[in-house]
Amino acid sequence: MGLGLSALDGWSPEPGAWSRPQTIEMDDKLRTHNVSDVEPAEVAHEKRDIDIRIIVGFAIALVIAAIVIHLLIWLLFGVFGRLETGGQPREFPMVQTSEVRLPPSPRLQEKPREELKAFHRQEDELLNSYTWLDRQTGAVRIPIWQAMNQVMQQGFPVAER
Repeated sequence: MGLGLSALDGWSPEPGAWSRPQTIEMDDKLRTHNVSDVEPAEVAHEKRDIDIRIIVGFAIALVIAAIVIHLLIWLLFGVFGRLETGGQPREFPMVQTSEVRLPPSPRLQEKPREELKAFHRQEDELLNSYTWLDRQTGAVRIPIWQAMNQVMQQGFPVAER
């Protein structure tokens, strides 16, 4: 399938690129080609495949399109802003009433610190005071410190089996 080296001798891509047939010398140890006697063709970029004017024109068109798009979006946001702040009601007119509607629970606390202090006062009052639970049966709530002392002295009640 492949062509031997003898078939490529003297071949050039363009007329006049090589003035004489190329001879390839092979080094037995490294198997490298010696082409030091070949005269290089003029070095330049390929002009047939791509035109630099087309690339520059496309880049300029892209920048102009981006600027136009940004301006149109800016104008669109201005129009939407004016529509939002216009004289339109915020809610459907039939829903509007004069009463203030609260959001559904649970709602945020208005004064959380004061409410927490009041909650702690209520808990401390329950834990440190005597109150009747049921007068008919004689059930009484006693302070927590007294209940703990009674448990230490008498022990925990054990149910009979």
